[in-house]
Amino acid sequence: PPPPVVPMVTSPTVPESTSEFVGTTNKRPRDDDDKDDDVRRSGASPDVLGSSEISETNPPKKPRTALRCFMRHHVRELRQQHPDATETQLRAILTEMWEGASEAERADMERRSELDKIRYDREQAEYVALTSEAPP
Repeated sequence: PPPPVVPMVTSPTVPESTSEFVGTTNKRPRDDDDKDDDVRRSGASPDVLGSSEISETNPPKKPRTALRCFMRHHVRELRQQHPDATETQLRAILTEMWEGASEAERADMERRSELDKIRYDREQAEYVALTSEAPP
């Protein structure tokens, strides 16, 4: 059976005068997609997207699954279509979209996932080399 449809919850409207909200912001928190945009704007090569500076205290991030790649690819568009949706609602919609995705799109997301696994293996080797050289 198809997953249940999650009803959209509307948020209260923000008053014209926001003086009562001094010191607050209605910007959403930065997510990984924003960081990728920063890397793209910086002119870095595409193979470093999603990667970060590896150090003894900053191990590499785990590789993304094909589903996670799909979600990252479609989340901005979905946020524009459903601006009041919660992250949980967006995730439910994206999961439903993934189940109905074409074989070609699934194959593309699997390819992206494999590329991210290669990135992770490379960064993990760098991290292991870095931590094994560190003095006790």
